[in-house]
Amino acid sequence: MSNLPGRHAPAFDIRFRVGSYWQGYRSFLPKPPPQWQDGDRDVIFYPFLVILERDGTERAAWLPYFHVVRSGKKTVRKYGQWAPFMSIGLFEDLLRQAHEAGYLPGVSVD
Repeated sequence: MSNLPGRHAPAFDIRFRVGSYWQGYRSFLPKPPPQWQDGDRDVIFYPFLVILERDGTERAAWLPYFHVVRSGKKTVRKYGQWAPFMSIGLFEDLLRQAHEAGYLPGVSVD
C-alpha cells in the first residue's frame, strides 16, 4: 500500500516499454473535451492526466491523449504517440513556475 499522501486503492496496472511496473490510481479528463472544426472535419480532443505510483514510494504523472476525427460518415480514432511521463515533483515544479508567472491564477500549487 502507498506511503504517499492522497492514498487511494490502485485502479489499474500499467507496464511501460522499459519494463517499469506502475499502478494507476486516478485519471482525469477535461469536461467537456475540446472540439474544433478542421475544414470539413470535426475533431474531438481527449487529453488526460493519469496519476501513477510504483512500490508505494514514487509517484508520476502521465499525459496521454487521443482524438477522434469525423468527416461525413467516417470516424477515425488517432492516438498520441509521445505522451509525456514525468515524476510528480517535476510536474509540480512546472505547474508552480507557470502559476508564479501568472499563467495559472485559478490553480493553487502550494
